[in-house]
Amino acid sequence: MRLYLLVNLTASLALLCLLVALVVGIVGAWRHHLRLRRVCISLVMVGVLLLLASLVLTLMIP
Repeated sequence: MRLYLLVNLTASLALLCLLVALVVGIVGAWRHHLRLRRVCISLVMVGVLLLLASLVLTLMIP
């Protein structure tokens, strides 16, 4: 049961990170801020890592 909750939590956090990265990327491109672009790239990397962690946890479910 706990593993299911952990999978759902990591998947939700990953999607939230990617959604925030999308918004930050749009705002950064609109205002031409390099710092926002770096934040966007960092958020995308964190989101992808969380998605991979969610996939690994899903494969661990018997």
